[in-house]
Amino acid sequence: MILRIINGAAKILVEFSDTGEVCEVSISRSFRRGCPELRGKCFKEYFERLGASKWPKRRPPKYRLVYLGVDEGSGLHKFRLEPAVND
Repeated sequence: MILRIINGAAKILVEFSDTGEVCEVSISRSFRRGCPELRGKCFKEYFERLGASKWPKRRPPKYRLVYLGVDEGSGLHKFRLEPAVND
């Protein structure tokens, strides 16, 4: 369901679990072509805060996107990014 929502959107909002900061993220063409990575400076900063900006080759840490609904102010779909536990 989450990938379907994101694929249908031009932009989404991502709230970071550690600070509550919200970042507007554009959905790239490559995302729609099978490379489901959300990218942006705000993600780099989040990973650095969690000490997860470097990982072994082909073994990235896992995260979970939790759908929060449509943001009333912007009308964009909003998600919370949090570390996956026990995955």
